[in-house]
Amino acid sequence: MLEWISVLVGRAGFGEVGLFERWVVGGGVLTGAMVLGLGLGVGYVLGARGEGKKGAIAAVVGVLVGVAVGAASFIETDRELIERRSGALVEVFFAGDVDGVERMLSERLVVSAGGESEAAIGWAYVVGRVREYGDEFARDWGSGVKASGMDGARTGRVRMRVREASFGFAVVDLTWSEEEEDVWRVVRVDFVSWNGQAVRGGMLRGWR
Repeated sequence: MLEWISVLVGRAGFGEVGLFERWVVGGGVLTGAMVLGLGLGVGYVLGARGEGKKGAIAAVVGVLVGVAVGAASFIETDRELIERRSGALVEVFFAGDVDGVERMLSERLVVSAGGESEAAIGWAYVVGRVREYGDEFARDWGSGVKASGMDGARTGRVRMRVREASFGFAVVDLTWSEEEEDVWRVVRVDFVSWNGQAVRGGMLRGWR
C-alpha cells in the first residue's frame, strides 16, 4: 500500500516519474481540459435524464477539478527544481563563479568516488579550487540529466552526465537537500563513472 501511495504522490524511485506528477503536473492543461469536459458531459447527460441536481453537481466538480489540474501545470515540482538547479550548478562551476558555487553547495558537502570519501575534500576544497583555478577552467563543456528522483519530502538526487574537453565525461549523482525554506543545496557528490568506466575507490586520494 505504501508503495502505491508513493507512486501516486510522485515519490517514485530514482529515475522514474510518479503517476501524480506524470498525469497531473506533467499532463497539465490537456489533462485539466479532459477532466473539465468529462464533468460537463456527465452533467449534461444527467440533466437530459431529468436528474438536474446530480448533473449540476457533476458539472461543478468537473470544472473545479479541471481548473485545479490545469493550474498544476504551472507548478514546478521539487524534482524539476533540483534538475534545473543541477544544470545551473555545472554552469556556475565551469564559469568559475565562486559566489554561485558557494550558494549551491552545502557546507556539509561530502564528495565520494567508488564509495569512498576524503575528509579533506568537501565544501572548502571545492570552493577553494574554483576560487584559485576558475579562470582557467575550460569553456568547452556540456551536461545533461540522465535520471532523477525524490528520496523524501526534502531530499532528492539527480544523475548528471558532464562533458569537458580535456578530461572527457563523467557521470555524477548530486544529492540535494532543502536546508532552509525553499533553499536547496548539494550535500553529496558521488562520482559514478569516468569516460564510461566505473569509478573505483582511491580516486580522490590524488586530489588532496
